[in-house]
Amino acid sequence: MNQQSFRWLPRKAKTPIIRFISSMPSSIDAIRLISGRPRVLATADLSPEGIASLREISELKLLGWAAGEWFCDRKQLMDAIAEAEVVIAGYECFDEALLAAAPQLRVILSVRSAPQANIDVAAATARGIAVVHTLGRTDHGVAEFTVALALGLTRHLIPAGAWIRSRSPDFDAGEDFFRGTVWGRGASSPQLAFTGIELHGRPLGIVGFGAIGRVVAEKFSGFGMSTIVHDPYVDSAELRTLGVEPISLDELLGRSAIVTLHARLTNARHDRRRPARSDGARRVSHQHRSGRPYRHWRASTGLGSRTDRWGRARRL
Repeated sequence: MNQQSFRWLPRKAKTPIIRFISSMPSSIDAIRLISGRPRVLATADLSPEGIASLREISELKLLGWAAGEWFCDRKQLMDAIAEAEVVIAGYECFDEALLAAAPQLRVILSVRSAPQANIDVAAATARGIAVVHTLGRTDHGVAEFTVALALGLTRHLIPAGAWIRSRSPDFDAGEDFFRGTVWGRGASSPQLAFTGIELHGRPLGIVGFGAIGRVVAEKFSGFGMSTIVHDPYVDSAELRTLGVEPISLDELLGRSAIVTLHARLTNARHDRRRPARSDGARRVSHQHRSGRPYRHWRASTGLGSRTDRWGRARRL
């Protein structure tokens, strides 16, 4: 993990935290940097082993997911954070009002790779509170889910499953199950309807070649797909050394069999382009972070304000 990962830390917090986190990025060891037994409030989902280790070095209070429950009640969180020196944050909203109620708070350890999604980093910085995030925590999980979506779309797994259940609600795949099913070459043949396409030899288009985008490319390479990439924040020479082809956004959408978006959400204005795409292009998944700021990408589906749902509906 490099210092780029900790650009949200306030100046006065950088010396102890940056030097340490760069070499040993664990919440438990980070807390050991604080003298004595700091008061720690955890709202994130933690393992029993992690909880036991935290209890050895801190005065630990568990709420929400950490306590095996759902999200914290706002008032309960407001009361608990008043005495906390360290917060291990899950998915609750840590806004300016909540931070104002935490005069002793020194560090927020976020279990998310993008803490700005639920933490007011600017307000924390203004109060001298260091915000540390867990870069790369979900890279492989997101990439695996992307592969699952691609296979589901290209091999029609969901409609095929629905068809099976409609034929036999109890689904017994015995010899009687297929009796009466026509497996010919007609337009209504299940074989033709659900076979789909092969991924091998087809181009995969990735928009945003940060940490997640690179893991996605690695996993799809096992299918024998070529990878084309649009990322204006990565040097073209670097992309070529990674074995992918840098390309414009318009050309990527026109050539790709599958398009997967791993661009970061920003407050920037989106443009209104409607690039042409190949009939075979399928928008697969749209994740939250590429590790670089995006300012002019208008996606067709995805999370929140990054997307144009009506444009997607017209195109698909």
